[in-house]
Amino acid sequence: MSRTLKLVLMAAVVEMLLLAIAVAVWRWQTVSDAPSGRWYVGTFAAFFMPLWLATGAWLEARKMARPGLTAAPDTRRYNEITLMAAAALAVGVQAWMAGSIVGFIPKDSIQIRAIEALTGVFFMVVGNFAAKTSPPTGPRAPDAAVWTRGMLRIGWAGVAAGLVILMAAITVDIDQMAWAIFGVTGLFATVVLLQQRAMRRKPA
Repeated sequence: MSRTLKLVLMAAVVEMLLLAIAVAVWRWQTVSDAPSGRWYVGTFAAFFMPLWLATGAWLEARKMARPGLTAAPDTRRYNEITLMAAAALAVGVQAWMAGSIVGFIPKDSIQIRAIEALTGVFFMVVGNFAAKTSPPTGPRAPDAAVWTRGMLRIGWAGVAAGLVILMAAITVDIDQMAWAIFGVTGLFATVVLLQQRAMRRKPA
């Protein structure tokens, strides 16, 4: 991971955390009684994007830094472009979310559905290109066939996750959309972690 990308990701995470804290403080000051479940959901949603980006960046950096592995140039380029795009998406979605929570941006159902649809397209594009990356080299590199099968599964999972989110943007009730994104994202992350573990070369 390049120094520039690390700085961009760090700046994005810090900015989003500060914004999430500001939104939480603002929401707390507007509560006249004990916080409701809706208050907790809205506050958690503001923190979800920086946590999502930070976790993804940390896992990617950890994977790329594993000894005995040298990532192929196209795979490294794919990872860096994906992280940069994820940072831009996370910052934009959280900024819109914060503006909607505090009342600066009207809560328009069309805007909400458009943002969820964009998130679904992002997952589909990421999954599609993940399946086309080249295997790493080095003494601890997995077998090329094992890598290819694993990345194809990750790619299909990403496309499927994006399709589910895209369909939810059209059909699911507005109040349930956040749960659709959180749930699908969690399932996709689980598939990625399991496949990456399965692709590791077993010690002799």
